[in-house]
Amino acid sequence: APIEFDRAGARLLGLVREENDKNPMGPREIGIYDLETGTYETFTSSLLETNYNVRWAPDMTRILVGDRRGIRVFDPETGAMTSVLQLEMSSEDTALLEFVVTDNGYLYYSLPENERDIWLAQRGEAPTLVRFGESSP
Repeated sequence: APIEFDRAGARLLGLVREENDKNPMGPREIGIYDLETGTYETFTSSLLETNYNVRWAPDMTRILVGDRRGIRVFDPETGAMTSVLQLEMSSEDTALLEFVVTDNGYLYYSLPENERDIWLAQRGEAPTLVRFGESSP
């Protein structure tokens, strides 16, 4: 499933199942399709959950991975996975963590328990809660 293009529109980030896997909820690999070269590369990591979401990091070389454990940074060059934000979600909760990242490094995300709650986090700071439908103080 395609997720998003890099800023230049040259590489498409997405999630793919193994070639013969027909299970729509089966494990996914991170995939990057380079439109300029026509090459396709997949990355597998034992640290990835069955349900997770991916976004380009602001530097457009690394990938943010969000699942029920939080948000991590995946470096395709080294294969390293580094935690950025840890969450305490139920192990029974299989919903994807929906999140967006801004160019200046802020993460906005919601938890499946209450999607009206939008959290804002920046590396090194405690997340703050922003609720839709409530006016600012």
